[in-house]
Amino acid sequence: MKALTFNSINALPFATEEALNRLCINLCGYGDRFKKVMVTSSIPDEGKSFISFHLARLLASVGKRVVYVDGDIRMSESRARYQISFADESHPSIEEYLAGQASMADIVYSTNIKNLYFVPTRCAVHNPVILLQSPRFENLLNMLAEQYDYVILDTAPVLTVPDGIKLAPLCDGVILVVRSGVTSRYMVADSVAQLNRASGEIIGTVLNRVAHRSSEYYYKYYGKKPGARHHKKSKKSLQVTNSQ
Repeated sequence: MKALTFNSINALPFATEEALNRLCINLCGYGDRFKKVMVTSSIPDEGKSFISFHLARLLASVGKRVVYVDGDIRMSESRARYQISFADESHPSIEEYLAGQASMADIVYSTNIKNLYFVPTRCAVHNPVILLQSPRFENLLNMLAEQYDYVILDTAPVLTVPDGIKLAPLCDGVILVVRSGVTSRYMVADSVAQLNRASGEIIGTVLNRVAHRSSEYYYKYYGKKPGARHHKKSKKSLQVTNSQ
């Protein structure tokens, strides 16, 4: 298997790490129901790539075999953000696989994070719809789901381009990232409606970049204040503070 290294992974603030841990725990609570998970947003710069990477990282840290698929082939942030370096000069990516020029074994890389594997993109593709509609994408996700505990798919924002809408039905569930104070409720409602029409099952939302102003926010991470009663678990948003 080919290998790569994530050379830049910054330590997260405590509140952010704990909120992401809660997201990881919630997803694990579903068992095998959601193995292929798509992470998207309504518009750019809401933090979907940040959430998808760290969700994959934390799942791997608890012993799950996870493959993180960079499916945002229009404008990937992973290579630059994490300063990825490849062990070999030849490093085929998902584009070559979708074009029939590489096999799945060629594009899945082991990483310097235990239990975490990565399917990278090579360069920006300005009109990837034909590639995304290829049966090879669905086959790729299904084969990965057979070999790994989780497949975390990072995709383009659903209100900007149609890529995520095309891919949602291929996954078991969708996590929608919402940027606090930026994404309007109308955008969120539109995104949810489009994903529902595409038969994408929304697992829940992540409210990202929440200002951590008081201990009141701290208790929201855990769903209750000290002494409050436990309530039946429901599908709701998770707040993440101070993330990129």
